[in-house]
Amino acid sequence: MHSHFILSITNFLLNSSVIIMIVGVAVFVYYIFFSKLFFSKKEKISPEKASSFGGFMSGLTGPLFTLAGFLIIYATIIEQRQIFQIQNFESSFFQFITFHRQNISEMTMRHPKKGMLVTGHQAFVNYHFMYKLINEVLDSSQIFSKYDIEKKKDLSFAILYYGNTDKDSVRLSKHLEKYTTNNIDREEFFKILSAVPHGEEVPSHFIGYSNVLSSYLNQFFDYVRFVDENTFLTEEQKNKYVHMLISQNGIFEINLLYYYTNSSLADPYQVILFKKYGIDKKLDKNLVNFK
Repeated sequence: MHSHFILSITNFLLNSSVIIMIVGVAVFVYYIFFSKLFFSKKEKISPEKASSFGGFMSGLTGPLFTLAGFLIIYATIIEQRQIFQIQNFESSFFQFITFHRQNISEMTMRHPKKGMLVTGHQAFVNYHFMYKLINEVLDSSQIFSKYDIEKKKDLSFAILYYGNTDKDSVRLSKHLEKYTTNNIDREEFFKILSAVPHGEEVPSHFIGYSNVLSSYLNQFFDYVRFVDENTFLTEEQKNKYVHMLISQNGIFEINLLYYYTNSSLADPYQVILFKKYGIDKKLDKNLVNFK
């Protein structure tokens, strides 16, 4: 159940129990001091009348106090259940944050020119500049420079993701078919990609990083969806937890999420979550500016 709804229920139950107890006390006071049904100032209190009064009040107010006690216990159970749900959620969530940090630290790539191994946050810096270089390469082509910004965003990420090597260019070629089936265009496309200088230790400047990026991207959005789908959290709580996850990412990690969600490789739900939780607002617009 939603957190606000649970809070309103527990407040209602507690307030109702207080009102019921007040009614019970009021009834008790009335029959002692104001009603002449059992006692009168002129008469002495006898054991028989006291016993009758006790039985009468027990039958009249006993159920009221029992009901009030039940409502208090029920409200406590609901509140404890909510606390238990949040504790279980946070146990999993903070474990996910640990996994996410590990994912970032374990990201690796080989520098396309220098050949050295780049890891962690620095890998995302390289992904960013490689993505920007891809965009510049597309702009240098008479054919692909005419594509609109959205198409170039999609193609740029597809090149970064799939890569262009002799061993694996099939997926990138298939992706390009969405925009052109012209063989001349296709030859031009792969020609300009292959012409970008690279080191001796790598077969192409754009070797593709789907093997590491797919895991990082899908797990990140799975963690966001885990928060989003927990209905007992308020929207305010969801935003708090998602932004705790986002804060584990540097600028260049957020840039990569932006590039991904602006490509056709992202699932629709991932694009929705990206916008819903304002991840796009964390961008450095100077770094992701497109022509």
